[in-house]
Amino acid sequence: MYMEWLTLRRTAGSTAPRIFRKVVALNLANGNKIWENDDFQGAGSASIIDEDGTIYLCGYYGPDFFAVDCNGKTINRIMQFDSLAFGAYEIGLNEDAIDVTLYDDGNGRSVTFEVNKQDFSYSAKDEIATGYTNDQLCEMARVYYEAVTGSKAPENVVVDSENGNQISIWLYQDFGDHVATMDWYTVDRTTGRGTNTKGDIIDLTVE
Repeated sequence: MYMEWLTLRRTAGSTAPRIFRKVVALNLANGNKIWENDDFQGAGSASIIDEDGTIYLCGYYGPDFFAVDCNGKTINRIMQFDSLAFGAYEIGLNEDAIDVTLYDDGNGRSVTFEVNKQDFSYSAKDEIATGYTNDQLCEMARVYYEAVTGSKAPENVVVDSENGNQISIWLYQDFGDHVATMDWYTVDRTTGRGTNTKGDIIDLTVE
């Protein structure tokens, strides 16, 4: 049996406590502590125990993966699977791997990583968003539109659809009784390049 034990420590010259979490094993019969492990150093959001007593945990703010054996010895710690993904909140066991699901892949979608039980190598089971985020592309489209037309961009610049790395951005003005489309940009999320409604080549990275 285990629990997470919250401890407070202060950094030199600071009055604000720093919060660390330990993994602690307790005797179910009497509640006595069997062992404790200080290596987790995170805020645990999910955990699971394997048949051999190995405990696997993930922390919403890191680490994304942590494994400790039945004697309290750290087996492996992965602070971050991917620089874009964050928010580990679910962990599960497969025959040869551990699945860790993160809240956001950097573009508003959850993503699951599979960690090999033998060598702790890992890979995303879902496609990770790469390149520019939707918000970045919309702002780039707004700036680009104004640069090439010399006119103020419409009030609405939104991602209308996604197909892999291909993103469709709709630039339009809503007048209440009708909607006027100013342009459609279809661009690659990684490069920011693509075409407009007329089929002309555009590059949102060029202002």
